[in-house]
Amino acid sequence: MASEYLMKLAREQALPEEKRELTRAEKRANWWHYHKLYVIAGVVALAVLAGFIWDFCVRKEPAPDYQIAYIGSTYLPEDTTAALETALEELCDDRNQDGQVMVKVRAYPLYADESAGYQTTVAAQVQLSVDISDYESLIYLMEDPAAFQRDFELLARPDGSVPEPEETEGIWFAWSDCPVLAGLELGSYTEYTMSGTLTGDNQEVYSQMYIARRAVFEDGGDQSGAIALWEKLITGAVE
Repeated sequence: MASEYLMKLAREQALPEEKRELTRAEKRANWWHYHKLYVIAGVVALAVLAGFIWDFCVRKEPAPDYQIAYIGSTYLPEDTTAALETALEELCDDRNQDGQVMVKVRAYPLYADESAGYQTTVAAQVQLSVDISDYESLIYLMEDPAAFQRDFELLARPDGSVPEPEETEGIWFAWSDCPVLAGLELGSYTEYTMSGTLTGDNQEVYSQMYIARRAVFEDGGDQSGAIALWEKLITGAVE
């Protein structure tokens, strides 16, 4: 027969253990143990969101004094674009009076091949439509000006007058026929690709292109600064 001690011990073990009230410190530690991953994920998400808000709402890129539209089949190397912007800034003034002279070359790869993707071409078309509507660019740098004029009928004669339909003679100039452009010190570029490092001469890249200006209509606003730059660039050009 079991002893009285063992029977008492069995009864005590069968009784439910009284729950102890946790201290505040213990409650905080317990909550953190089960929720810390959610807290960390939330902090990261807020940091990313704050970065987007800062980029789009606070840290706005300064407005350029002049903008040139590049129409081609691909984006130019960053060094090539930056070299032209820097060189042209030496020919310009501070049109918007913000304390700095800025020239922006905006690329629109309208004639990208299939490897670039359909979305690239569509995005370029939408962006160019805004550029045209808002008169952001007066000067156009192009790989194939005849194709661009056929598609958009936007280019003007050098004096700004609107050409006749199908007229192409004397509307654009080859880069190499413009002494001012061909004489710019543009240096070289370095581009890193999946297949390796590419280098080249920036003047050689631009020497394959043509330059023209767009027509300005009544809603075009004040384009005097851009027209003055255009006239500088084509000084001495071979027609």
